[in-house]
Amino acid sequence: MSGVVVPGDPFGGGGKLFVGTPIDGKSEYFPTLSSRKLMANEEDADVFSFVYQDEFVSSQLKIPSDTLSKFPAFDIYYVYGFSSEQFVYYLTLQLDTQLTSPDASGEQFFTSKIVRLCVDDPKFYSYVEFPVGCTKDGVEYRLVQDAYLARPGARLARSLGIGEHEEVLFTVFAQGQKNRARPPKETAVCLFTLRRIKQKIKERIQSCYRGEGKLSLPWLLNKELGCINSPLQIDDNFCGQDFNQPLGGTTTIEGIPLFTDKEDGMTSVAAYDYRGHTVAFTGTRSGRMKKVTRVPVESCEQYTSCGACLGSADPHCGWCVLHNACSRKERCERADEPQRFAIRVEQCVRLSVQPGNVSVTMSEVQLVLQAQNVPSLSAGVNCSFEDYTETEGQIFGGRVYCLSPSAKEVAPITRNQGDKRVVQLYLKSKETGKKFASVEFVFYNCSVHQS
Repeated sequence: MSGVVVPGDPFGGGGKLFVGTPIDGKSEYFPTLSSRKLMANEEDADVFSFVYQDEFVSSQLKIPSDTLSKFPAFDIYYVYGFSSEQFVYYLTLQLDTQLTSPDASGEQFFTSKIVRLCVDDPKFYSYVEFPVGCTKDGVEYRLVQDAYLARPGARLARSLGIGEHEEVLFTVFAQGQKNRARPPKETAVCLFTLRRIKQKIKERIQSCYRGEGKLSLPWLLNKELGCINSPLQIDDNFCGQDFNQPLGGTTTIEGIPLFTDKEDGMTSVAAYDYRGHTVAFTGTRSGRMKKVTRVPVESCEQYTSCGACLGSADPHCGWCVLHNACSRKERCERADEPQRFAIRVEQCVRLSVQPGNVSVTMSEVQLVLQAQNVPSLSAGVNCSFEDYTETEGQIFGGRVYCLSPSAKEVAPITRNQGDKRVVQLYLKSKETGKKFASVEFVFYNCSVHQS
């Protein structure tokens, strides 16, 4: 069981207690996650009652009976909880229903997830969960054991490309996805930045609100529901609607491996800043404590552009082109194929478009995009005008042909933007779902100068 207390505001607003707990098959009695009222007067009858409850909705999530009928061993183990800004987070461990056979005698696999809720979302419409883990030298660590939220020391913050005021999450993972109760001794301490976690969650919500993919939360929904296209603009503070929820991540958020232990089995972690150095302590199964000073970071993920990645002179890092990510070569799919993994700045993708501008009165104009230093695009591409609209690209003779937005789609892009609106036009790989190249594109509106 894990609880997160969110204090009330100084003007009399009540505090909240978020409680995550395994239910041991008793879903009719216990929610796996709930938010409860904290009252100034402990004798108040409402203390620990649900923050919100009506006939249809309340501040709780229950594991559906259908899930327990199919997977009697299914449960969610809440390893660590914390609040940050307007959100509450939990690191959890749960049965992986995609890998585990419903046959009770079969082998069980587990997955670690980070769960996020808005503090001020009494109906849990903002519920999102994402798989998390890390990989070191080709070995996957997927069984979360403990975590600790901290602020980085000056040197660690600098190496991660974040501010000292931002937060990082130290985690301990055991190797593989089996043996939750008795995990392997092979363990790793890994690091996540809250900035990256929030970015990955926002991107997932944005894609769902563009109508892409499904909600992907089989243990809670028991069926695959498609995402619904909506014009809502999703920012960092978005707290959900009564559709496109609850939402599951479809890819693993990978942490940065700091160090591993193959002998004693790490089970806990804590960290603090000492004179600009980040110092981490880990506890082991045998009761020993290990101190790691000057936390080492070998992080390619800190570089968010090809130029920054390859200009860093970090010999471990290269640019994984269709994934639009700085990474080690072994983490880039099909990296040995031509132009999929760049190691020099001059190999970065360059994109041009003709024409480079259109009038807001022009609809569905043929655009010709020329991309240099790209691998085979045989799986297809789309042309994406930021997060506003996408059109399908057609590839002929090494060029990509796509249409500019329709008049209806142009309106929200250019409304109240004066005589021109500059947007980023992206090429988006159908193979990876990532935007991997961009160029500026201009919509101009001469009518604003007419008398």
